[in-house]
Amino acid sequence: MFCRAGAVENMTIHSDSHAQLRVGRSRAALVGSIWSSINTFIPAIVSAIVFFACSKVLAPSEFGIVAYAASLVSIGMALAPIGLEDAIIQRKEIDRAHLDSVFTLLMIIGLLFYAIVLIMTPLISSWRDDERIAQIMPVLGLVILFKMLMIVPNSLLTRKMNFRIMALRTTIASLLAGATCLTILYLGYGLWALVAAQLTSVAANAIGAVLSVRWIPRLKFNIEALRQLLRYGLYSSGARIISTFQSNELLIGTFLGNYALGIYNFAKRVFSIIDNTISGALNSVSFSLLSSLQDEPEKRRDAFMLATFLSAGLSFPVFLGLLAVSQPLVDFIFGDKWTPAVPVLCSFCVFGLLGCIGILQASLIKGAGYPEKWFTYMLVKKILTFAVIGITLQFGIVVVAWSIALLSLLTWPFAVKMTLNILKVSSLTYLKSFFGPLLAGTLMVLAVTYLDTKLVNFGAFYSLCLQILAGGFVYFSLLLILSYNQIQSTSRIALKAFKS
Repeated sequence: MFCRAGAVENMTIHSDSHAQLRVGRSRAALVGSIWSSINTFIPAIVSAIVFFACSKVLAPSEFGIVAYAASLVSIGMALAPIGLEDAIIQRKEIDRAHLDSVFTLLMIIGLLFYAIVLIMTPLISSWRDDERIAQIMPVLGLVILFKMLMIVPNSLLTRKMNFRIMALRTTIASLLAGATCLTILYLGYGLWALVAAQLTSVAANAIGAVLSVRWIPRLKFNIEALRQLLRYGLYSSGARIISTFQSNELLIGTFLGNYALGIYNFAKRVFSIIDNTISGALNSVSFSLLSSLQDEPEKRRDAFMLATFLSAGLSFPVFLGLLAVSQPLVDFIFGDKWTPAVPVLCSFCVFGLLGCIGILQASLIKGAGYPEKWFTYMLVKKILTFAVIGITLQFGIVVVAWSIALLSLLTWPFAVKMTLNILKVSSLTYLKSFFGPLLAGTLMVLAVTYLDTKLVNFGAFYSLCLQILAGGFVYFSLLLILSYNQIQSTSRIALKAFKS
C-alpha cells in the first residue's frame, strides 16, 4: 500500500490521457461552457421544482433543522484536504502515483470524519434537545464519503475539459435525487425528502464519476507523490474549508434558532438555484483553462477579460432584476409565509453580482500558482464575517444578512488588486470589462421600478411577466449600444473557435 519516498519517478506513466490540453483550448473552453451550462441548468430546474414542492409542504423551522444538521456535517467536508483536486488540475504533469495517493488519503480521512459524526451526533442532539438531529446526521454524514470518492475522477475530467461526461452524469444524478425527494414528500415523510435528495444526488454523482474515467482507484500511498501536490493542495484546501464550511448557518441556527435559519436558508436556496445556473459553468471551465495558460500571459489575459465581460453580461441583469422584483416573485411563487425572506434574498443579490466576477478572480489567482494568496484573502474575509455576525446577531436575521453582503463589497477591492498584479493591466482597463453590463443593469432596474408604479391595476402574474420582459428588453438594448465592440469581438472569437 505504501511506497518509499522518491519512488514516484519510477512509477511515472507520462500518459497523455491525463495531460492538460495544449491545443484547441478556445474551442474546448467554449464547448465546455455549453456542457457545463447544461451541467448546471438541468439540475437547477430539478432543484427548483423540488424546492418549490418542499416550500409548500415544509415549515421554515423544518428547513432550518435540516440546514443546521447539514452545516454540522459540512465541518467534516471542510476539514478534509479537498483542495488536492485543484492541485491535480493545476499541475502540469500528473501520474498514477499522484492519483492513488490522493485517493487513499481522502478515503482514510473520510472514514475518520464519518466516525466522528457518529460519535458526536448523540451529544449534539441532546444539547439542542432535538431528536431529529440524531436521526438526520448519520444519514447526511454519508455525503462525506461520497464526496471523497468523486474528487480524483472529477479532477481528471476537468483537466481534459471533458465537461460533456460531467454534464450527463450530473443530469442523471439530479433526476434521481428529484424523483426520490418528491416521492418521499408525497408519502408524507416531510423533512426526510430534503435529506434524501442531498444524499441521492451526491451518491449518484460519485458512482458516475468513478465509472466515467480511465482510472481504477487503488489504495496505494506514495509519500513523494503526495509531497509534490501538498503545498498547492493545502492552501487550496484552506480556501475550500472557508467556502465549504457552513459557518454562517451554524451561527445563525445556534443563536437565532431554526426559524431564522429557515428564512436564511430559503433565501440562500433561491439564490443558489439561480447562481448555479448562471455561473456554475464558469467555475470548472475557467480554472482548467486559466491553469493551462499559466505560461502564456497574453493569452491568459485575453481569455480572462473576455470571460469577465461574458460573466458580467449574463449575471448582472439577473441579480439586479431579482433585486427589483423579489417581493412579487416570492409572494407569487412561494406564498406569504416566505415574505420575511425577501430582504435576506435581496442581500444575496449583492453576492450574485460579486460572485460571477469572484469565480474568475479565484481561478486566475489559483491557476497562476498562488493558492496561498487566495487562501489568505478568504481567511481574513471569513474572520471578519465571524465578527460581523457576532456584532449583528442581536438585530435579527435581516441585519445579519445585509451586514455580510456589505462586508463582501468592502473586501472585494483586495481581490481586484491581486487580479491586476497577475494580469499586469490597469484598474481602468479591468473595470471597463463590466462597465457596460453594470450601467445597462442599473438603468434596467430604474425602468422596472418605474413600470411597477404603472401596473398597479394588473394582476400579480401579468405585472411580474411584463416587468421581466420589459427589463430584459431595456438591458440587452442598452448593452448592445454600450458594449458593441466587446460583443462583436466575442462573436468573432466564438466563430473562429468553432470553425477550428
